[in-house]
Amino acid sequence: MKKYILALTAAGLSAIAPLQVADARQQDPNLTIFMYSTYTLAINEKCQVANAMQAVTLEKLKLQARRYLVSRLAASDVDAEDARLTDAAHDAWDGCLTRADSPAELANVDQALLMADAMLAAPGTMPAEVTSCGIDTGDYKVSRTNMDAVRAMVDAKYEGSPLKATYEQYIAGTVDAITQNCTTVGYDPLISGISRYAGRLSLREKQASGEKTSLDNFGEWTAYKYFGRTDLDEFGVDAYRSGSETGNVATFGLSSPSMMGNHARVVIGKDGSWRVSISGWPDAFEIRSADMQPIALTMVEKTGDSEFFGNSVFALDAATGASLLALDPETRLSFVQKPSGGRPWMGYKTSTSDSGYLKAASLQAAVAWASAPVSPELDDYLPPR
Repeated sequence: MKKYILALTAAGLSAIAPLQVADARQQDPNLTIFMYSTYTLAINEKCQVANAMQAVTLEKLKLQARRYLVSRLAASDVDAEDARLTDAAHDAWDGCLTRADSPAELANVDQALLMADAMLAAPGTMPAEVTSCGIDTGDYKVSRTNMDAVRAMVDAKYEGSPLKATYEQYIAGTVDAITQNCTTVGYDPLISGISRYAGRLSLREKQASGEKTSLDNFGEWTAYKYFGRTDLDEFGVDAYRSGSETGNVATFGLSSPSMMGNHARVVIGKDGSWRVSISGWPDAFEIRSADMQPIALTMVEKTGDSEFFGNSVFALDAATGASLLALDPETRLSFVQKPSGGRPWMGYKTSTSDSGYLKAASLQAAVAWASAPVSPELDDYLPPR
């Protein structure tokens, strides 16, 4: 992959102590890119300052910068700097800050988002013959139409801005590298941010055709994060930041090949409540753990003409759901249902286990992340409905 040149200044982060990684800052702009992206991504965990496209782009920029840094510095030093910057961001940002009270902190965020915005716009400035480009070695390609649409949105943000010249400078410093990557190897990771735009358009098309999507449960969400499993027996959790539009913040699916294709979808509210949609008409649904008494959910809805073609909805109240968020993080939660007709309890499985589980730590982290406040400075320029 060809290297990106943003020609960033070496001034560094205005509100953070000097770098502790040798004295490479003056010689390598990748160190400055690493600093801004690391710091702002850490802030974004506590207060959403970056939209979905910007956050993905900053993640890719950070990975790219780190790759070059560890080629000339000790990886342990780079990792220590990552930890220091993350701690500094978390210490400074306990919730969201305002520009009036913390101008230096917001200036750091501005610089990081300026980098991200330039990377989002740059693909739309490639030669016209570049009609698509991948985000990795897979088959998925982002169309030039979507690249151009994102460039137009981001350009509008900087029209008349004092940052416009720097924004254009950053684009000019990277477009040749992206063009070369797209035309020689067929992909560039920085296209990933634009794929979030394309994904949103696809979700809206599916929703318009009557298909259920994440927009139904979470509204026009502004960010998404997957809290993945650490082993094959564990269920992962999808978290969505969606403000107050629906009140929902997280979801995960359950299935069991041995239960004639029985599936369930759990949707968790910001208040801790659960709503579990299940295929079929089971008599009961419970959450179990060796560390607590079983928790029975309440059936609130049954639809369809028969058990085989029907669906059920079970609910858990907010207070009980909140108690799950207070469990020891290592607690393992399993899920079982009692089929109708007096048949025995059956557990939901992963691909390798008779009884898959959800670690309380994953649930807690997903709900905390999705419930973080949104900065009044957030510019979510995903296309309106």
